[in-house]
Amino acid sequence: MNPPMLSKVLKVFAILLLVVMLLVGGVLLWVNSHKDELFRKIQSQLNESISGQLEVGDYAFTPLKDGAGFTFSLLNVRLVDSLIQQHQTPLLRAQRVRVVLNLLPVLVGEVRIQSLEVEEGELSIFVRTDGYSNLSLFRSSGDTTRQRSSDFNANFINRIKRLRFDNFRVSYADSLKGKSYAARLHSVTNRVNRTDQGWEARWQGTIFFEQLLFNPSKGGFLTQQETYTDLRLAYDPDQNRFELLAPSVLQIATKEKIGIEGYFDLSTKPGQMDLRFTVEDMPVPRALELLPEVLCEKIRAVGILPVVQARVEVKGAMSVDTPRVHVRFKTEPFEYSLALGTFKKMRAEGTFTNQLNPNLPAGNKNSSIVGTRVKGYFESIPLYGNLIISNLANPKTILRCAIHADSSSLSALLDPERYRVNKGTAHIDFYYNGSLRAFYTPGRNRLNGSVDGKLRLRNLGVSYLPQKVGISDINGDITFNENVFLIPKLTLSDGQNRMTVTGKSTGLLLALFGSEQPAKAAVQLKIPDWQLNWLAVLLNPQTPRPQSRKNFKLSELLDNTIENLELKASIESNRVRYRRFTGTNVRGNLTVTNRMVSLDNFSLNAFRGKIQVSGNLTHRSSEGLPRFHAQGRLINADVRSVFYSFANFGQKAVTDQNLKGTLNSDFTFQSQLTNAAAPVPASMQGKLAINLTNGQIIQFEPFLKIKRLVFKNRDFGHVRLAPIRQEFTLKGQEITVKQMQIESNVLTLFVDGIYSFGDKTDLSIQIPLSNLKRRDSSYEFQMADADTLRGRNIFLRARDENGEVNIKYDPIKRFRKK
Repeated sequence: MNPPMLSKVLKVFAILLLVVMLLVGGVLLWVNSHKDELFRKIQSQLNESISGQLEVGDYAFTPLKDGAGFTFSLLNVRLVDSLIQQHQTPLLRAQRVRVVLNLLPVLVGEVRIQSLEVEEGELSIFVRTDGYSNLSLFRSSGDTTRQRSSDFNANFINRIKRLRFDNFRVSYADSLKGKSYAARLHSVTNRVNRTDQGWEARWQGTIFFEQLLFNPSKGGFLTQQETYTDLRLAYDPDQNRFELLAPSVLQIATKEKIGIEGYFDLSTKPGQMDLRFTVEDMPVPRALELLPEVLCEKIRAVGILPVVQARVEVKGAMSVDTPRVHVRFKTEPFEYSLALGTFKKMRAEGTFTNQLNPNLPAGNKNSSIVGTRVKGYFESIPLYGNLIISNLANPKTILRCAIHADSSSLSALLDPERYRVNKGTAHIDFYYNGSLRAFYTPGRNRLNGSVDGKLRLRNLGVSYLPQKVGISDINGDITFNENVFLIPKLTLSDGQNRMTVTGKSTGLLLALFGSEQPAKAAVQLKIPDWQLNWLAVLLNPQTPRPQSRKNFKLSELLDNTIENLELKASIESNRVRYRRFTGTNVRGNLTVTNRMVSLDNFSLNAFRGKIQVSGNLTHRSSEGLPRFHAQGRLINADVRSVFYSFANFGQKAVTDQNLKGTLNSDFTFQSQLTNAAAPVPASMQGKLAINLTNGQIIQFEPFLKIKRLVFKNRDFGHVRLAPIRQEFTLKGQEITVKQMQIESNVLTLFVDGIYSFGDKTDLSIQIPLSNLKRRDSSYEFQMADADTLRGRNIFLRARDENGEVNIKYDPIKRFRKK
């Protein structure tokens, strides 16, 4: 372009700019000179469209302050209905309302609002119990008025492109339905764009929600919550439908965001809504702050409050109190504690609905939480399963899970100072239907639900370290419910004995949950070859338990349960052995409590005869040692075997090498026992009634000493005895021997006094002079009365001297009082 041409173009633009400036200036001068008239026209048109009054204290005119438009600042604004004198509640009050009008429509006499800003005010909407609402000021009567109002709304309100609220409170109170909503808009801007279908808007800013109360009996939502909103709205007037477009977001004070989308369909009555909310990584306790307290209490009662990802769907008629809610959720790892231990690193995926039965109304009673993929750890043991919680008004839980543990995970579950799992596996299939939060009610001593399950043990080996007890090769299945554990067949080994256990246990779950009543077990125990190594365990005092550690709750509960268990066992064994003792065909009942072990109707073949015995063993007496009490009967027992089996009862005077014969006996015996199962001599007490037949005394040292004193030519090395029937009393280490005739093939003698396992033996031996006649094989045993033989006797005295029993002539015996 050549310079002359450029100069002409610039002149044209300059002229056009000057014309525009003159026009704008003229318009501004005209508007400024007619501002009062323009303002009154706006106010008049607004008042004509409502059944009330718009009151403005003052106004200011600032042209072009907000761009191409005219700005009116209205001060001390009130919008009231016709009954303001009755209820004294303005629909709208504001310290300042800034109204920006479009420039060009003003030039042709039209009033179109471009933007509206409201500062320091309140919008108060109410519905009285008689049905009247202050929103009625927008309801005009008459066709002309209604048409005028419609035209006004189209031209005056519907063309607003920008709304802004600063420190503006909005409230709604419906006294008929009990609903109320209140929020304070700290700083909120709404930008509106027109579309072919209607309009779209974006609502951004900070809002403090006081409460959204839809149902008074259920509490309010968003109570005292500070939020930031970024909502994208759309409205189709032909369909009368509002939409929340993605990505609309509500952000709470702790920065968690809630995505919102959906619609409100107002084309029918009642209106319908379909809303969807999404949350990512929100802790449930924070989400509960947004919900009604009544609902929060129900969810807290479940006791599971993880971090969740969720998609929430809310559908239903807008007139109903409770719409249908459906939630899909996925949790982050969480923990859940019980009396038995803690579920750790738990994850769950599932759904929630408040209308499980579509034929019933939505609500807590019709609610259900379903966790379809629940997995994690019980302490150190992996588990997986599913969970159903129904009726949140009174929550009930159905829990199905499987737990599989190897030896390492089981060992990690238990206190390593007390238990060690050496090998094997345990698998539990578990079903529970009841309360999830309160499994057990101590006052009523019952579980708050039903239980069903199965425990499978395979090659399990466990050591109880304080008493050095090991059980291995545990195999079997145990079924259980809330009342009983059933043991169809369980095989195990204690290291020396293989055994089979069948039976049941009651109260076990209650005991594990802390019941003061002990668990009880009734079992049948079959031990083919029984090496009796349990006595050391029963007799050893309990090792002081270490202070309870929170990490091993289950160990503490197991200790308490085992220590207080009341066990009744019916025992069968083909053979039993303990040190020298051997018995066969063992049958009897064993009862074990935390204080005592009892034997009832125990019978076995032993000593080439039979023994029947009952008794008990208390774990500790007042002196701190176990106490043993027994009573029983020996039937046709070989006396030599009896002495051999019991290690000659701890004495050396009469041993199994000195005796032969058949013994029948009734006895009672009690004593404290050492930890090695040996009697404490000073504590022994008992009575013994014997019937010895075919008795023989072989190489008995006291008899050999008699031979050295008298009857030197007789065979005292092998003495055959007449039947002996006698009672003996044991106290401490001393046996009181009442006068007893010992009739033999060698001589007749009478014995009485004290026989001691210690050093207090003092026996009187009376030998009638009728023994001077030598006895041959034809001699027949005769029983006599020692008193009838006084004066024709030799008296000897057997006394302990320096640890050895010596027999001496006792010439003054006849003169001593009995």
